[in-house]
Formats: sequence, C-alpha cells, structure tokens
Amino acid sequence: MVMKNKASKFIIGFVLLVFFLDYTTSKALNLLYCYNENGQSGGKVNHYVRLDPRPDISILGNSRAMHHLIPDSLSASAYSLTHNGLSFIFHAGLFDLVSSSAESGDTVVFHLEPDELYDRVSFYQDIRFLKYHYNRSDVIREYTSDLSPYEGIKHWLSLYNFNSISLNVVKGAIDTYLNGPSSKGFTLLEANLSSVENVRVGAEDQTRYATDSTISANPQTLQLLDHLIKVANEQDIKLVFFTSPVYYRPTLRQIDGCEILEEHLKRRGVFYLDFMTKIEIQELSNEKMWYDASHLNSNGARVFSSQFRKELDKLRIQ
Repeated sequence: MVMKNKASKFIIGFVLLVFFLDYTTSKALNLLYCYNENGQSGGKVNHYVRLDPRPDISILGNSRAMHHLIPDSLSASAYSLTHNGLSFIFHAGLFDLVSSSAESGDTVVFHLEPDELYDRVSFYQDIRFLKYHYNRSDVIREYTSDLSPYEGIKHWLSLYNFNSISLNVVKGAIDTYLNGPSSKGFTLLEANLSSVENVRVGAEDQTRYATDSTISANPQTLQLLDHLIKVANEQDIKLVFFTSPVYYRPTLRQIDGCEILEEHLKRRGVFYLDFMTKIEIQELSNEKMWYDASHLNSNGARVFSSQFRKELDKLRIQ
C-alpha cells in the first residue's frame, strides 16, 4: 500500500511538473513569437497583420513569388507575404489565416506551381509549420489533423505549437530587436559570375530529368483551391492566381498542369495569369535575366514585375 501511494504521488508529481514546464516554457516562447516580426517562423505574419495602412495587394507563394514580384511595382502599400521553400498547402493555410484581417476590395496575388497539382505523397507536410495557429484556422486545423491520428492530443501541450520552430523563433526575435522587420517582405537575387552557368546547367537538368508520365491531378488540391475561392468571395477579396516563368522549356506535366488550373479557375470566374506557358515576356528569354533556371535575378524581376502590373491593369485590378 505504501509503495502504491509513493508511485501515485510520483506519477501525479511528474504530470504536474510536465504541465508546469510546458506552461512556463511555452509562455516564454509565445512572448518571443509575438514580438518577432522577421523571418519565416511567424515573424512575417506578425508584421503583416500589424501593418498600418493595410496592404491593398498581398502576395503569397514560394521563393519564385518572393524573388520575382516586387511589391512596389504593384502598389505603394503592397506586401510580399511569401515564404521560401514551402508548398501550396502552407500558403493556402496562411491565406485562410490572414483573410479575416483583409479589408473589402483588397487583392491577393497567389502563386501556383503546376507540378504541385499532382502532389500526393507530401501534400500535407508543410502545413505543420503553421501549427502555432492550429486553433485559428479551419484549413490549418483540418490538414494538420490529417498528419497523424494523434495531432489533436499533441496540441494538449502548448509547447507543441513551437515544435521544430523554437530556435527560429528566438533568432527571429533577436533579429527583430537588432534590425527591425523587413519592410516589404521580399528579396531580390543579384546575378553573380556563376549565374549564367547555373542557368544553363539548370535548364539542361530540367530537360534531362523531366517526368512527363500522365497522372491525374490530386483532387484535394483542387478542393482546397475551391475553398480559397469561397473564402475570398465571402470576404470580398479579389483573388488572382499566377504562375511565374521559367528559363527552360516547360515539361509536358507543367503544361498540362497549367491547362488544368486555367480551366478549373475559369469555370469559377477566377483570374489566372500563366507566365509559364501562355504569357510570353520576350526580354526574359535572355539568360542574363536569370539567377538560375527557375529564379529571375533582380534585373529579370524588375522586367517581370512591370509586365505583371500591366496584366493586372488589363484585368482592371486595383
């Protein structure tokens, strides 16, 4: 009996200690997270929602959106809420999160990669980087829960919100204190001596290793697109999807993907600007406009941004 009482006390004490450490550590990290206005571990999102005046045009997408589209070319208050290396589901969750803070008539310019239209294996993975907002967005909660059967249980511990991003949160807070936030959320890639060679090698690799086997689009991607359109309509947000150009000749899968996106979005009355296979910018055929085969350098970004603004004007956006 004495042993059982000791064991019970130990278990209760251990559980209380776990919850105490979870509470105190997560509180400290949450203070740093809320202070942070720099970097991809919540900083850019924090800075975005605190902007005054609000951006009339917001840009979402991966590194090709970040390095290709210069916000000032679109409007004086435009902001690039882009994140390097993250896929469609992350940006969809981010849109669902921040759309509630948008004002009626705002425009969201959303970058799409046609290759991701076919993604099934890693479709859910990048949503985990938004787990801090698990209870703030239906999309984030739904798709995070699909990562494993135990996601809901894991979120009983507040510290789980910072899993895999805690060090970046600390770094971002320090960077914010020392340097302040990035004013427009984007960066330009400057050409260097190896850029031309990188462009040529990258173009050759894309041609050599292209996978053109015919597979159907992932229906979950199209369903998620429809959800974003529904949210945009409810919030009176003007939604424009686009695909950036590449230096190499697009693969058959990319061409098919762009056609599927165009047809799907056209049926729903949503604008789609396809710079990969449809809208040609002659100046970008020069390899000196590119940092590598998929990313424009600063000169190419200026050309692309100028043309993008003209395409928006044709759509009578802003």
